[in-house]
Amino acid sequence: MFVRDVRGFWSRPSLTAVGGATHSGAPVSPCSLAELPIGVDARIVDVRGADSLRLRLLEMGFVPGTAVRVIKRAPFGDPLELRLRGGHISLRAAEAGRVEVEPAPREPA
Repeated sequence: MFVRDVRGFWSRPSLTAVGGATHSGAPVSPCSLAELPIGVDARIVDVRGADSLRLRLLEMGFVPGTAVRVIKRAPFGDPLELRLRGGHISLRAAEAGRVEVEPAPREPA
C-alpha cells in the first residue's frame, strides 16, 4: 500500500514505523491520474469537467470503478502510458489530470 506523505509524495510506509503492519491503515486520499506514481494500481473515482473532453475520456473507458495503472512516462513527464481494461492508452498530463483516482489497496501476501 502506498500513502501520501506531508509533501504530497507517494511512498511505501516502513514496517517499523507502523508497528510491523503491512500498511498504516490510514485512508489514502484520491489524486489525479497525472500524479499517480509509475506501477501503482488505482481505481477511477471521477472524471472532472462537463465538456466534450470528459465525454471522450468516458467513451475511452475511463469510467468510475475501472482499474488503471501508469506504465511509464515520457522523459519530460508528458504523455503517460496507461494500462486500462487490458489495453495501453497514452494521454497528455493535462488530460490525465482530469481523471481522479484512488490507489487500490495491495493484496496481502
